[in-house]
Amino acid sequence: MSIQNFLYRQKQRLIIRTSSDLLKRHVATINLIEKKVEINEEGCTIIELGLFIPKSFGFIFEPRTFELLMINARELKGTYRIVDGKLLFHFSKCTVEITSRSELFIIHEIFLQKCYQFLLPQDTMVRVVDIGMNVGLASLFFAGLPYVIGVHGYEPFAPTFQQALRNFNHNPDLTHKIEPNNFGLGEKKESIEVPYDSTNKGVNASLIGSPRKIAGDVEKLDIQNAYDSLMQLVKRFPDARFVLKIDTEGAEYSIIKSFPNGRIPSEVIAIMAEWHYYGPEPIEHILQQNGFKIISQRLNENGGLIYAFR
Repeated sequence: MSIQNFLYRQKQRLIIRTSSDLLKRHVATINLIEKKVEINEEGCTIIELGLFIPKSFGFIFEPRTFELLMINARELKGTYRIVDGKLLFHFSKCTVEITSRSELFIIHEIFLQKCYQFLLPQDTMVRVVDIGMNVGLASLFFAGLPYVIGVHGYEPFAPTFQQALRNFNHNPDLTHKIEPNNFGLGEKKESIEVPYDSTNKGVNASLIGSPRKIAGDVEKLDIQNAYDSLMQLVKRFPDARFVLKIDTEGAEYSIIKSFPNGRIPSEVIAIMAEWHYYGPEPIEHILQQNGFKIISQRLNENGGLIYAFR
């Protein structure tokens, strides 16, 4: 290591240890080995991307978030830009709004890791029911699949739903396939109030008494019976086959319970579900009773993925 590099790294370490400015500390951490970000009073420039980010988007420079931002850009060959005060990411014929680390993580899961990728025999067409639509990223992914003829999304949190609508407006070539609904699905029809974290939209849940403690505002949610809502789609599209995607941060158990006598309509040919907190067994049991073949993956003690097909 040259003396110049040694002195440079020592300077970054000094900023990390002594600066009272969180943004400066984050940038110094990112720049520890080599200079990747230039900082001034107005904001930061990401050198590799040639992109200036105002200070109002300071969350981008939390080191783990910055790493996700760069990985997504490289692997998806995407570009970031600021438009009308919003940070947009354009990739794979999609444009989405970035308001927190949550969107970057979800993009990574869905479009890079392909957690919801499924393939069908030739000439097989399906409709996808996106339960827990969040900001609409999974719905956009599904709408981009040529064998998906429609996506029916359900998102109970109004601020999250509004961001999903903005994302859909950015993607008119895909949005014509998507039918968004601003209510959640559960075991019964009800109106509830639950905490809402606007900085991490992926953790919000319609589950009253969720084990995950969420600090933030309170949102009033409209919940509809999941079975009734699904049967409305079956009646509207009598010749259709359906794939269910369920990611509801703990409410998946009540959704499964909504099916009378545990019977899942025969029109549902596949389910991709995340489970949270209470283990996969209750969901696995119902799926097996209905003749589904299951792949069940435990990601950690509080969550996992279930892929089921029949």
